[in-house]
Amino acid sequence: MARKGYQEVFTKGLVKNYPLAIKHKTGKITDVLYNATVFRSETGEISGVFAAAIDITEHLKNEETLRKQAALLDLSPDGIIIKKPEGTITFWSMGAEKLYGWTKAQAIGKKLNTLLKTSSIVPFDKIESQLKREGKWLGELTHQASFGRTIVVQSYWLAKFDENGQMVEIFESNLDVTERKDAQRLAVIGQTAGMVGHDIRNPLQAIIGDVYLAKMSLDSFSEGEEKKNLRESLDAIQNQTEYINKIIMDLQDFAKSLKPMPEEVDLKLIIAELLATNGLPDNIRTETNVSADSRTIIADSAYIKRILSNLITKTVQAMPKGGNLRLHTYVDNSDTVIMVEDTGEGIPDEVKSKLFQPLFTTKSRGQGFGLAAVKRPTEALNGTVTFESKKGRGTKFKLRYAAKPPSNA
Repeated sequence: MARKGYQEVFTKGLVKNYPLAIKHKTGKITDVLYNATVFRSETGEISGVFAAAIDITEHLKNEETLRKQAALLDLSPDGIIIKKPEGTITFWSMGAEKLYGWTKAQAIGKKLNTLLKTSSIVPFDKIESQLKREGKWLGELTHQASFGRTIVVQSYWLAKFDENGQMVEIFESNLDVTERKDAQRLAVIGQTAGMVGHDIRNPLQAIIGDVYLAKMSLDSFSEGEEKKNLRESLDAIQNQTEYINKIIMDLQDFAKSLKPMPEEVDLKLIIAELLATNGLPDNIRTETNVSADSRTIIADSAYIKRILSNLITKTVQAMPKGGNLRLHTYVDNSDTVIMVEDTGEGIPDEVKSKLFQPLFTTKSRGQGFGLAAVKRPTEALNGTVTFESKKGRGTKFKLRYAAKPPSNA
């Protein structure tokens, strides 16, 4: 290597930052960056050489150490991130790539909290104070991945300080605990459902019965303004009790295991029945198209009714000013597909990833069970539910059910 460096000096007249390995008499090898310049006389003959070498042995050792450390960090399934105190990412592990969806090239150099839209119950100034005081912090954070999914992580931070006690680097390790948090939340739902079923549903059924009897008695009254007002009041009470009953049913769906009872289901009859009894507003126009080969499927009729009823309700809510509601079914690769489409407001991009999560809702009135109560029974029927939506251009929900009958085990 040295000879080649010297040859370049004499042929080019200049060598800059040329890496060489110099062997001492003791046998020690020193890595250097070699710089040299040739001086020539007026006749072009070489009159001298100025040369200098910078010892980079320790620098190369540090680089090798960093490479080994990075390789070890990449073995971790957790999202390992190293950042500057102000948040600029300097290291992004393979685990972070898998967890969040961004590659090293996309993440390094970005501000972490901006990239992941980080949120925390603990104020960030308190986290920073603890880091400076104790050099570490452990807690939960909420992040948003590149594909829009919200992730809850258990985050461990470790600070690095220089000789003056100034924080110069933060090591962050993030473990995905989203499923565990969801499981805890569903367990709470289950406990709540038990209370609701016992303490609310029984008196609710009595109210529904009394409203029915009151409507029967009202039929014997003479027609007039008073009868009209009473009927409107009873209709309002009935609508509200039905809404409460739906909330209870959604809660109890999450409190019990689903065991579908497979049978022949006539989709055409079910769709016609739902549209007739759903109380659709006058400004909603409906269109149905059930192909002959998709009319009958093996499923649980009660599940299908609940699924389609929830979707119809959601699509109507998405069209407060009116629009078109279309339901059509067909067979695709032996699967039965049910499409429910609206011409409503569309679904904002920022909420698409949360759409089927229980307890998530964008409305001031609602518990966030509607679409979650579509996904769970659909999957119990060996099916899937997906959607396509554009802001201002409506939404299409696609239910796909495999030919294989659902298990009731």
